Amino acid sequence: MAVHVIDEANRCLNCKKPLCRQGCPIQTAIPQMIQAFKEGDLNRAGEMVFENNPMSLVCSLVCNHEKQCEGHCIMGKKGQPVHISSIENYISDTVFDKLKIECMPKNGKKVAVIGAGPAGITIAILLTKKGYSVTILMLEIRLEEFYSTEFQNSAFPNPYWNVTRKSFWKSE
Repeated sequence: MAVHVIDEANRCLNCKKPLCRQGCPIQTAIPQMIQAFKEGDLNRAGEMVFENNPMSLVCSLVCNHEKQCEGHCIMGKKGQPVHISSIENYISDTVFDKLKIECMPKNGKKVAVIGAGPAGITIAILLTKKGYSVTILMLEIRLEEFYSTEFQNSAFPNPYWNVTRKSFWKSE
């Protein structure tokens, strides 16, 4: 386990009113995630993060933490805030491939999601978990070339699919 991540987790005060969570636009249960991590329950921490944000691995890298969770951390008032992004990234990266994603039985309903950005992929994951057959439509315009993007999925093993051009992704 990365020593700096453990050190950062140990700096967390586990506040009664966690300002870090208030600063998070998706209200990630940051103190509970860190506590599960500190207790050595990496799987529970990962499930907690993924359940709240299926794109946690990406968000842990690209989210504006300085203005959100870390920017609201009480430790930052008199020094350096807890580097929540490092902890979330370590948890997400370590647990990601091991996650067992539970999906409800297919309900016979079909949904098209337009766009394969973070919001499109997130809603596709959430709807697939609820039993919908989801098709992600993404059209990119290049000089004289129109193509869509396919996200491979076999029994929904992993929410981050391989990208292939000139077709669509379907959760069926």
